[in-house]
Amino acid sequence: MEFVEEVYPLLNIKEPKKKKGRDSLPVDSMLKLLIYAKIQHIDRTSIIADMARYHDIFKYVCDDIRPSERSIQRYRREYDHYFEVLLKMTLKKAFDEGFTEFNHVAIDGTIKNAYNSNNNTITQ
Repeated sequence: MEFVEEVYPLLNIKEPKKKKGRDSLPVDSMLKLLIYAKIQHIDRTSIIADMARYHDIFKYVCDDIRPSERSIQRYRREYDHYFEVLLKMTLKKAFDEGFTEFNHVAIDGTIKNAYNSNNNTITQ
């Protein structure tokens, strides 16, 4: 959460202002929610919406906003480029801080099996 708040101004995201209806959900809060959900290996927008509504840690991460499933889908589609950049920055920060050495990384949450390698995993 602190990391996203720290680097968010560097992204220069222009938040659209609506003339009618409710205000848009804050982009920084939505990006924090999407990144935290990705770290927890949660991809389905219906589950993310439920977690943001009922789970205390998710509420804290996204500044207690309660986005709908459609809002999450829309933000994911519109701000996908920024989401990918932030995800890359979190991985670089984790490496720089020594949290990981990236011996075994599976971006999509899967582990590839290789029956001829040590420990039956691919280390590339």
